[in-house]
Amino acid sequence: MKIAPNYLNTIIDELNMMVVVISKDNTLISANKSMLEFAGLSLDDIKGEPLWDLPWLKHDPDVQNKLMFALSDSYFGTSSRFNASYKDRKGLEYEIDFIVKPVMNEDEPEYFICMGYNITELVQARKALTDRERRIKAFFDHSNEGYFFMSLPDKIHKDKVNDQIIQEMIEHFKLEDISRRFTEIYGKKAECAAEIFEILSIEEPLEEVLKKMVENRSVTYQITFDVNGDVKHTEVVLVGIYEEDDFEGCFGIVRDTTNQVEYLEKITYLAHKDYLTGINNRRNFFTEGNALFDLSKKNKSPLSLVMFDIDHFKRVNDTYGHDAGDVVIRDLAKLVDERICEKCVFGRYGGEEYILVIPHPIHEVYKEFETIRSMIDKTMFDEDHVPIHITISLGIYSLDLDRDTLESGITKADRALYESKSNGRNQTTIYVDSIHGDSARDELTGLFTEQSMRYKLNKTLMDVKAIDDTMWVIYFKLNVLKEDRLLTERRHFKTIATCLSRSIRNSDYIGRVGKHGFMVVLRNVNMKQVDDKHQRMIDNIEIGFSGMIGNVLTIKTSILNVSRYKNDDQVVKEADKHLEAI
Repeated sequence: MKIAPNYLNTIIDELNMMVVVISKDNTLISANKSMLEFAGLSLDDIKGEPLWDLPWLKHDPDVQNKLMFALSDSYFGTSSRFNASYKDRKGLEYEIDFIVKPVMNEDEPEYFICMGYNITELVQARKALTDRERRIKAFFDHSNEGYFFMSLPDKIHKDKVNDQIIQEMIEHFKLEDISRRFTEIYGKKAECAAEIFEILSIEEPLEEVLKKMVENRSVTYQITFDVNGDVKHTEVVLVGIYEEDDFEGCFGIVRDTTNQVEYLEKITYLAHKDYLTGINNRRNFFTEGNALFDLSKKNKSPLSLVMFDIDHFKRVNDTYGHDAGDVVIRDLAKLVDERICEKCVFGRYGGEEYILVIPHPIHEVYKEFETIRSMIDKTMFDEDHVPIHITISLGIYSLDLDRDTLESGITKADRALYESKSNGRNQTTIYVDSIHGDSARDELTGLFTEQSMRYKLNKTLMDVKAIDDTMWVIYFKLNVLKEDRLLTERRHFKTIATCLSRSIRNSDYIGRVGKHGFMVVLRNVNMKQVDDKHQRMIDNIEIGFSGMIGNVLTIKTSILNVSRYKNDDQVVKEADKHLEAI
């Protein structure tokens, strides 16, 4: 048989205690008749008010603090108890014992029930007890913490405590009382003082613990231990009991902080780690990466940066769905994390991009990650029994610890990564300043220098052979027939560079070869597409030079399919040979 809500409310109203219901947002939901009569208010006057603005709390910050700590414990699902002085509507002071109990829903507090008992008469009666007796009674009767009390047969003056006295104290401590809560926390019973110290498991020698307690009047330890396979965390406070300067015993306070520590660990983890992969998030990567950077700089030890991302990751999402994409991102991070050293700093840089700082020379890092890249190429990532194949592209940079910062190093590793992507993906590129840095570009035209162009030619040739792709070059050679003050050779170079740059795709590139040569590299195109691009370039050049071709300068061009050429020297020689035949 169920009790109807109106009868239930009547029963709560008639209880000889004060009952308040508080929302998880700390506003008043309801209060029973005893509470409202005590405060001299109606429910309509205060319903929905913030807890701290309620009349019976406004006058006393100490009460507010006690309630705040009780509610904090309740958010972790723990009932709390405290007593405090309150004034009723007539200004009379009462002692109220309050219990705060959370009502949980799936490990989250839904609301809090606060029940108050009028213990004024009990408090007044206890005032007749000695200070020590009242303190001990409060410890044992009104706390969710574990307590014990030890005494000595004789008092010892604080200044007379030495190592010998400490040893005698250990032998003569008498366990006067111990709370039930202490036994609950540790899962063990203690019959004497020696067993108490053994159960506490303080790592510091007992003689040092007691010496500190006597000198400072109290000492606090954070202790982690195992109870039947479960890890527990406690805060242990040992407090000396004195009559003036005479030491006569101690009491201990034990707080079970397991929920708070685990919650803090969880919050700390979420603040530092990427939610999907479990590796460092971007912010913590910079924190730990800069720490490793500073250490390597101090020790003058090598430090390398690696950036990599998943090739064509959008295709994975589009083909298999975003859940499958998340599985690939997570499992790829795990695969790499299992194969790097503990000193590496590994993080998710964003999306499908990852970053590492590795305290090894760059040649070792290159070899290691070429192995990893090859392994990934051979691995099938599984999502709901559907195999997914991916590849990665990488950029690697050896940090100059005297000139670089972590941020400037990332910029250079990213340029090397871009080179890997531009050259066909599924490959590793080492950043070289003369090839990938600002000096890789010709100062006059903004095109790649000959050194950088030849490097890129060789990498592209290797890549097209590996995947049986096509590669074409269009070679232009400029011959200036006459110059004047306005139409200089330098101006002609800038003009032709502009005309060619407007005619290519992002995957194509242009560089200078010799003093008068310009070479355009095209990948994955057929002959017709090459002819169309060549014609577009010629048209742009004719527009750019406005009738000067044949009059002020001449331009020769040749088109070559270089897919099977061996190296950059062969490409340049064959291109020059074609031009000479024109």
